[in-house]
Amino acid sequence: MDELIFHKRITKITISVILILIILLAGGSMIVSVLDRLRQDTVNTQMQEEAEEYRINILRSLDADLALLHTLAELPEYNGTADGGEAFDMHYETGAAGKFISVAYFMKSNTGTLIRRSEGTQEEISSQSLNQSVMEMLEKAFEGEDAISEIYYNEILEMDTYAYAVPVREGDSVVGVLAAECGTKTISDILGDAMVLSGQGYIHLIGVDGRFLILSPKQPEETLVSVFEIDYIKDETERIRDAMAGGRSASYSFDYQGDSYTIYLEPLGLNGWYLFCVNSMQGISVPMYRMIFLMQAISAGSLLLVCFLLFYGYRLVRLYNKELMLAAYHDPLTGAYNLDKFTRMLDRILERSGEGAVMALNIRKFKFINEIFGREQGNRILCLIKKILDRHLAEDEFCCRDTADFFYAYFKGSDSGLLRQRVEEMIQEAVHMIYGHDGGYQIQMYCGVTMISKAEKAASGDIMTHTMFALAKAKETPPDRIWFYDSEVHKQEQLENYIESHMNQALTDGEFKLFLQPKMNLRDHSLGGAEALVRWITGNGRRIQPDQFVPIFERNGFCVRLDMYMTERVCIQIRDWLERGIEPIPISINQSRLMFYEADTLH
Repeated sequence: MDELIFHKRITKITISVILILIILLAGGSMIVSVLDRLRQDTVNTQMQEEAEEYRINILRSLDADLALLHTLAELPEYNGTADGGEAFDMHYETGAAGKFISVAYFMKSNTGTLIRRSEGTQEEISSQSLNQSVMEMLEKAFEGEDAISEIYYNEILEMDTYAYAVPVREGDSVVGVLAAECGTKTISDILGDAMVLSGQGYIHLIGVDGRFLILSPKQPEETLVSVFEIDYIKDETERIRDAMAGGRSASYSFDYQGDSYTIYLEPLGLNGWYLFCVNSMQGISVPMYRMIFLMQAISAGSLLLVCFLLFYGYRLVRLYNKELMLAAYHDPLTGAYNLDKFTRMLDRILERSGEGAVMALNIRKFKFINEIFGREQGNRILCLIKKILDRHLAEDEFCCRDTADFFYAYFKGSDSGLLRQRVEEMIQEAVHMIYGHDGGYQIQMYCGVTMISKAEKAASGDIMTHTMFALAKAKETPPDRIWFYDSEVHKQEQLENYIESHMNQALTDGEFKLFLQPKMNLRDHSLGGAEALVRWITGNGRRIQPDQFVPIFERNGFCVRLDMYMTERVCIQIRDWLERGIEPIPISINQSRLMFYEADTLH
């Protein structure tokens, strides 16, 4: 088909699909973003409202306990004497303070009476023997303030507890402190309400250090010690610390076991305690779910439309894919691979095994075949060579036609003798078969081969370059001969190329150096003169020997310029001696015979 039409169709389909995808992605992204924001705001608002409600419930419970203690503390029996303890004993026994696990009355002497249900009455109890948090609470109460201790573990009762303390006053003076101890069940029951966060979450009580004080009964079976040790929110640790340090409420999101959750921190306003609320993203209203479901349906329909368009485009591309591949990787005349495909396949071979051989084949003076027999006959010869190559190639071997009469082939194996035999048979078959197709005209071929070794790890580009070098060397030998790439010969060729490409610049840069070889007088062994010798020392200190560059200069005529340059260097040296007061010696200079072909040499 016409390539322009094909590209127009592909471009039109591609642009259409891209535009639709952009519109769908943009619209879908906006809708999803709005819904996600709305859902997050809904969850946050719900969590804030419910956290505030449970904060108030907890504080009410604590205030109720403090109010009960205040009621007891205002009775006239508490007058700051030991009788006050006896009066408290009476009220405790009658049930006035029965909701507490233990109660105590302390006087300013820091001694008091402790009554615990399990152990009865203990008198002369020192406040110094109590928990540090309880001691701090008592000190605050003696200063005239109501106080609630931190939650601590009571080793005697083997349970978590906390304590209250209120001052007992006589007039304006504090004469004692009334204290009571409670278990955490009351707060735990509040946090374990079945309707907490619409039944989709749970609330914990944590301390200012992030330690879990009271865990919700709904908490999944998991050992929790501190907020800052939970792996799945470790990325939010610093932000949580900052919020708690500033006494602020804050919310965060995280993923756990494939579900999305939101954390909300609500300060309780007491002892630096926080409500640590965790709610799943499913904790939103039914209308919101319906809206999300509707958007999912719209997204699914859009996706089906996109899939249809993509499938239609795929069908169209598949119809023309074969032609495209043929155009991209095959020679239109012979049907063989082109050079690009050949090098790609060679790269894969090198990555996989890195062993074998690459052959380059060329017909001698092929252009005269086209001139004598016509281009059509020349094309038939090229197609015939491709068929012969195919017959001689084994499995996993392949060939290609580059341009004109250049063919390449990859062979397996590392035995150069066996490969030479295979290639010779192939060439002989081609020569004999083509002889019968073109009216008795016998073709001649050149062939260059590069062996591939695992140890060398050469790239495909280097291998193709070496093969072309071998083919060029083959053209210097009699036809129908095979030349195997020789690295040493190639190095010599590279040196010769360097010499010819750098000789003029080397002369300009003064890289040709004058060396004097002394000549001794045999009669008296005195210095009789010197012979001027040339040495080539490159800018990086590399030495190129005269036997490497002089024969090349003799062939290309550069020796004339070099001889004149050396003559000039000798004259400069003699002048230097004269100026320094040194008597010069005779210096002989070698001259090429080519100098005498120059018109002005003898003048």
